[in-house]
Amino acid sequence: MVDAIPAGRVLTYGDVGELAGDRGPRLVGTVLRRFGSRSPWWRVLRADGSAAPPLAATAVARWRAEATPLRRRAADPADVRVDLAAARWDGRR
Repeated sequence: MVDAIPAGRVLTYGDVGELAGDRGPRLVGTVLRRFGSRSPWWRVLRADGSAAPPLAATAVARWRAEATPLRRRAADPADVRVDLAAARWDGRR
């Protein structure tokens, strides 16, 4: 399912869990951590539009390369997140 997410689009862990048949976001994270290194893992993020802290710098670089819509938090301009309203994929091709 993660492989089907188009470049520049994203899903949250919860979105993937729902599309996969009512699975929880933690299960999705566990599967990606164990088996997702060859998948576009940076297209699956937290519900607030951020990447997991150890992966954030790499994810931001990939989001920018794919022209994923981004936003910055006013309180911390270094905190770059995906604009979920603009980038969330609907699951259809």
